[in-house]
Amino acid sequence: MNKLSMSESPTNDTKKETIVIRGIVKDKEGTPLPGVTILIKGSTVGVSTDVKGEYVMNVEKRDSLVLSFSFVGMKTKEVKWTGQQTLNVVLEEDVSEVEEVVVIGYGTTTKKDLTGSVASFDSQIIEESTATSVAHMMQGQIPGLSILAGDGAPGSPARLEIRGVPSLSGATSPLIVVDNVPMTSDFDINELNPDDIQSIDILKGASSAAIYGSRAAAGVIMIMTKGGRRDQKPVINYSYDYSITSLVSDVNTLTTDEFKMLVMEAVRNGAKAEGYDDITKYSKYATFAASDFFGEANTPWMKYIMRDGSKQQHKVSIRGGGSSFGYNASLGYTDELGQVKGTNYERYTYDIGFNADINKWIRATVKVSGTLSDRLSNNAGLSTAAKARPDIKAYNDDGSLYLHSYLYSGRTYYVVNPIIEMEENTTESEDHNVRLTGNLEFRILPELNLITQYTYQTRKGERYAYQSSRTQAGSGYWGDQKGFGRKTHSKTDSKELEIRLSYMKDFGENHKLTAMLASNYNDEEQEYYTLSMTDFPDDYVQNAIWQGANPYKYGAVNGSASGSVLLSFVGRIEYKFMDRYLVTGTIRSDGSSKFSPKYRWGTFPSFAAAWIVSEENFLKDSQGLSFLKIRAGWGKTGNGWVGEYGWRTLYSSTDYQNMPATIPSQIGNNELKWEST
Repeated sequence: MNKLSMSESPTNDTKKETIVIRGIVKDKEGTPLPGVTILIKGSTVGVSTDVKGEYVMNVEKRDSLVLSFSFVGMKTKEVKWTGQQTLNVVLEEDVSEVEEVVVIGYGTTTKKDLTGSVASFDSQIIEESTATSVAHMMQGQIPGLSILAGDGAPGSPARLEIRGVPSLSGATSPLIVVDNVPMTSDFDINELNPDDIQSIDILKGASSAAIYGSRAAAGVIMIMTKGGRRDQKPVINYSYDYSITSLVSDVNTLTTDEFKMLVMEAVRNGAKAEGYDDITKYSKYATFAASDFFGEANTPWMKYIMRDGSKQQHKVSIRGGGSSFGYNASLGYTDELGQVKGTNYERYTYDIGFNADINKWIRATVKVSGTLSDRLSNNAGLSTAAKARPDIKAYNDDGSLYLHSYLYSGRTYYVVNPIIEMEENTTESEDHNVRLTGNLEFRILPELNLITQYTYQTRKGERYAYQSSRTQAGSGYWGDQKGFGRKTHSKTDSKELEIRLSYMKDFGENHKLTAMLASNYNDEEQEYYTLSMTDFPDDYVQNAIWQGANPYKYGAVNGSASGSVLLSFVGRIEYKFMDRYLVTGTIRSDGSSKFSPKYRWGTFPSFAAAWIVSEENFLKDSQGLSFLKIRAGWGKTGNGWVGEYGWRTLYSSTDYQNMPATIPSQIGNNELKWEST
């Protein structure tokens, strides 16, 4: 270790007593920092850390003192020492906001050099947030980004919009790109573990989003996840969160007296509208005025269907690496109990990555991530309880649920019991999503890199909805139907190959050129089918789909299979002059099998320029203005979400005089074109 300096003290025959302070200085990732300067505040006495980040300091004995820790690229930190022998310190990076790295699609840049409209999510919020979902963490943090938490039920997908809705009929949700891999259209951002996220950048303007062409009409959300850290011993993190949700006030609905009053008021209004002066002569008056029409209960339906919800999360991760490799692995578990009966959600997330230098010219990276989830949802909704009759009781005297019957036109009907609709009209969903990515990076020249990347994504979902014979729909709307079940299967497979060539070179002191060429090939296939059955032996045990006695009369079997291919070529040039004048131009050409050969290709250019005014001599030394940039941009994005076979005539199977037949189900349109924005 190196002693920086030591203040001289007057010669004194009395030897002063000293003590030893020792410790280790690391960054927030746990990496030791060599060469950190440690000074006693208010003096020139100090030392620096050795190659292991360790320091030892001999100081004159005293009750307390303040030590100042400083290091290039880190925030200076002052720590009060109060007598302990070991004092370990963690320093944080001191990155100027304009020098922060921003992911812009097929590359990165700094905020200072941005020419397009890109918003970055505060990295400190990512590190410190206790949010249990990514959408919850991002809510209200980025201007122009609207996030709706689905229908509020556990596990419901989030709905995202950037600067409003860009299309009347096409995709209205932004493209989500995770680790430079575009996700499928049914990807939910909440499938990601918040603890795995390193950065989030939003490509909002057309000039910045046009790099993704036909996929970017609704904007682009760029997400990078944490990877392995090289030259670091294994760092293990574990966190546990538990929360309870409850209503702060009751949901007010009609009391029995209020309900009776409004019903009779409606009867009087109806009689008056039809010209009756004497309400007793109105045909509907006798029905509602009958002594047995209204019940004597005062049922608080909302209280019966609501409960306290809870959510717990376990998250564990390990990261580390050696001089030529890095690794990471994380596992997350979420268990959420909804506030409405018949709703809960359970999910596992996993992420495993490894990167290594094959030699000094080639680097390889492999990453596997995915989710497994189970969700229980009810198909009734709060409105079922909100409009339920409060004068009818919820339970029989023996504790079983009550169904109130009445006669109408010689047929027996029942009044819906919201508790039955909540608990016995449910859908069980199982989803398994996997993403596998591998890439090779070749350093051809110091300024020239070639990246090849292959990604395989598969998303599989199984749904089973069952409506018991005591529910309105399960009984065939109070007919003789004995339950209804529907089994649904869905699967999406996506394969994508990307080849990217990047060039970056400085020409003298005033010129900097960055160029990129890339090609993408995406092949996506989807399948979907349902099987619907009725009349089950039992509502609670023997209600698997194969135990239904009869096919559903309005369509027992339904399904589809589709596929599409997208071939893209992308180019971008960035030029920077005198560290203050910036120009960026991009062009992307997409060829999609969703369109007829005549209109298959769409081209999406963009242009942007920026002037860093604060770098000019007349502002460079300004005390009141640290950074000023003026930028302008133009771009064209497209929308290709028109259905896999929108331009072709399609046929479906049917029955004709007890013989299999086909009929047209879609008339082809050869004039179907790209939608551009």
